[in-house]
Amino acid sequence: MDDDQHRLDFEKLLRERLVPEFCSDAGRSMHPSGFKRSPEKLSAVDCRYFLLAWTTGLIQHIGRGQYNAPLSAAREQFFNSGPRATKDRIFFLAFESVITVGGLARLHFDHRWPRHLLGAQSKGYAFDLAAHVDPLGPMHIACEVKKTNAEIDTLIRHMRELGRQPNAIVPSNDRRRNAFKKVTALRRDRPPIFWALGPGGQGQAFAVHYDGDMIEFRSGSKAMLTFPNTTLYT
Repeated sequence: MDDDQHRLDFEKLLRERLVPEFCSDAGRSMHPSGFKRSPEKLSAVDCRYFLLAWTTGLIQHIGRGQYNAPLSAAREQFFNSGPRATKDRIFFLAFESVITVGGLARLHFDHRWPRHLLGAQSKGYAFDLAAHVDPLGPMHIACEVKKTNAEIDTLIRHMRELGRQPNAIVPSNDRRRNAFKKVTALRRDRPPIFWALGPGGQGQAFAVHYDGDMIEFRSGSKAMLTFPNTTLYT
């Protein structure tokens, strides 16, 4: 299937299922006509992986246009909304949420991660995607999703700096504060792998090394995302 077909199939799903399900909740005061296109386009690759997750049941609709994966700590929705006070309330496609769901498909199909060990949103909401070796155990892969490569680069730079500053206080800068939240969660949960995932599968995987509260991010290949025991793959 070519790129154009992936985009067409995603557009059909958006128009026939995702938008109507989001608008089905009367409390949102939404109507499908309020859906507005972003100037940026979702990549065909991200459309393909999202559709793969959708058609194979890696996410389940739980009502009100919200979705869950088996180990999700929070519900996922695919739209950002404009101000509630406006007469004709508008909403936009949330690219990061679409890429996050595509990340589930990447881990399951490309890296053989069992579906029952995957979740969108980690406990504490520090990360967009989490993979576990044991459903009752801590994260093995902590993944953060960004909608642009520039945002990925900024996040990695701040996390590397803050990882070397265990006594740092909460930053005032929004992006640095976001990175601080993630570094704090890494110190608490100590997953061995951090994955920064951007559009079209861009990004970087890191082996995370801990020396007390000092954190070092060592760049690695995406092969490190492969499930450690493929005999459990289902």
